[in-house]
Amino acid sequence: METSKVEKIRITIASGRDGERAGIAALLAKHDDFVIASMAKDNFDLITAAINLKPNVIVMDSWLENSSSLKLVSGIRRNSPASALIMLCSPKEKLAVNRVLKAGVSGYLLRQQDYACLPMAVRCVSGGGLYISETARRQNTNDVSMDNIVPRVTKPAGLTFTELQTLRGISLGRSDSEIAKDLNITAGTVRNCICQAKKKVGVRNRTQIVLYALSVGLMEWEEGFVPRVTVS
Repeated sequence: METSKVEKIRITIASGRDGERAGIAALLAKHDDFVIASMAKDNFDLITAAINLKPNVIVMDSWLENSSSLKLVSGIRRNSPASALIMLCSPKEKLAVNRVLKAGVSGYLLRQQDYACLPMAVRCVSGGGLYISETARRQNTNDVSMDNIVPRVTKPAGLTFTELQTLRGISLGRSDSEIAKDLNITAGTVRNCICQAKKKVGVRNRTQIVLYALSVGLMEWEEGFVPRVTVS
């Protein structure tokens, strides 16, 4: 009996630091479900990789060629909309998480401190999730716990109450089973709610449905709130 071949996650690594590119590649190459599609040392390399290779995940330094990589995000998203982006930021940089997420980046980690989290982050964003490392979250809390900040839910606009509450749970990084326990429903019902919500608003994954809900006012993006989506 033949076993189905698992499709590997293709990754582009973008950094102007030779040692950093090599170190990240060596770390990710240890995992059987990853393949390094390309290495980019500057803006041109990165855009070229996005256009020609369309990797599943791009791990990028927050600064390339002495300019913020956030300026490249819109171009990358336009040329390779299916590529999920992970930003590596310096602990001294203190780039606001909200700013990074609104730009279209799906993952935020601190350089060197969070390398151990990188494999988990790659898997999360490749599955349509948002990943913010614990160290990055602590750096951005301003003495307010993000876990205790809940987005306010407003008018349904076609989504049921249960669907909206399910989106709220996703945005807080809760698993399907945790959401089911909170709402006193089954995990299967949670998955059905997500599927129905995606169909109603015309999006493809969990990240998009949460960002849609925030953008149209179904949930308000309160100061300090960082939506986080995990893969069950």
